[in-house]
Amino acid sequence: VNRKKWRVVHALARTGCPTEIAKLAIYLYPEQITQRDEAGNLPLHIACSSHSTGSFAEGNGLSNSSSLSHHRNYSNRTIVNNNKSACLEKKQAQSSPMMKCLLDVYPQATTLPNSSQKFPITLALCAGKYWHTGVRDIFQSNPLMFLSGLSKDTETNLYSFMIAAAAAADLASSANLSSGPKVSSSTSEEMRMAQRIASKKIGSMWRFLPYISKRRALKEARAELEMMKLTTIFELLRIAPEACLLQNGK
Repeated sequence: VNRKKWRVVHALARTGCPTEIAKLAIYLYPEQITQRDEAGNLPLHIACSSHSTGSFAEGNGLSNSSSLSHHRNYSNRTIVNNNKSACLEKKQAQSSPMMKCLLDVYPQATTLPNSSQKFPITLALCAGKYWHTGVRDIFQSNPLMFLSGLSKDTETNLYSFMIAAAAAADLASSANLSSGPKVSSSTSEEMRMAQRIASKKIGSMWRFLPYISKRRALKEARAELEMMKLTTIFELLRIAPEACLLQNGK
């Protein structure tokens, strides 16, 4: 009988564990960072594809200003953020601590596909991660992979910005945006962000809020999510703008 081997790092990669726990697990079991599980996944593959690693799942809506100040220059396309974009970043969510730790200690994993031939960047985008919630960290870990076009999905032949745009279109079509925000038809991601916004601005428990306040929070949440989606597409496209000139991914 084939039994799955339980691995601490792989298990924590599915969760939104704090940074201290992530660093401790990697320190105690460094060999697991490069090990694949029975499904052929590295810990980074699991962290990128897991929905529960998002900061909203753990309520960490606000990003750390110290982590935002850490930027890496890449090629001649260094992105210089102005004051307006810097203020926007501070309002955005941050990536999973576990995923960030895995990228720091083993950035080479960004070039390794899983058993389905999916790169970590593709897994992250398909899981609904945005530029400020993990995609930027993947890029900064290995800029050359993006600049050289190696991040293109082998199955669909799509570049990262195309995958991000397709994912955003799917999410938009699943929500009835034309009729306005409705509490009953909102996605789980919209609900999590709306609850965070309501808690921050109103300071009241979600279930005790009047319906009009919930709709107002959902409207703001959808606008913020839409901006995060557009930012992801824009930043990925700015990395390799020449991809727009290519036809059929060739």
